Amino acid sequence: ISIPALAQLNGWSLKVLDVKDAYLMCPQPREVKVTLYQHLAQRLGVQHDWMLGRVLLGQREGAAEWFSNLKQTLKEANLVPCTEAPTVWSNKEKTVALLIHVDDIAMTGTDEELEKLTTFLKTKYKVAIEEGARLNVSHGLWNRQRN
Repeated sequence: ISIPALAQLNGWSLKVLDVKDAYLMCPQPREVKVTLYQHLAQRLGVQHDWMLGRVLLGQREGAAEWFSNLKQTLKEANLVPCTEAPTVWSNKEKTVALLIHVDDIAMTGTDEELEKLTTFLKTKYKVAIEEGARLNVSHGLWNRQRN
C-alpha cells in the first residue's frame, strides 16, 4: 500500500506521526522485577528491587504489547485494519488511511479526518508530527528531511 500514491490520487494531505516513548505507553503484561547490584543502588541512593509498571524498550514482548495497545487505540478512533495487511488501517468511509511501522504512522486523508485523528492520537500519546514541506517522498518510501 502506497500512502503517498493514495494521497496523490485523492488530492489528500500527508502526515507522519512519531509516537514518543511508545513502549512506555504500555502497562506490563505480567509482573517484572528488576534488581540492581547492591553497591549501585546504594551509590545512587535508590531501592535495590524495582517492579516495572511499564514496558521498556528491549523487552522481548515490547513490540507485541505496543502494537496491541495501538490497535486498541485505533479501534477507539473507529478505524479498522486491512484484512490482508494488518499494519494498514482506515475508517469505514475510506476518507483516511494509515500505515504503521513500529512507532511511526504515515497517514493520508481528507483534512477534516486527518485533523480529527491526530487530535485524538494526541490525547493518547505524545507525538511528533511532520507534514507539508518537511516531508520528502522518494521511491514510495518516507524520508524525513533533516535540518
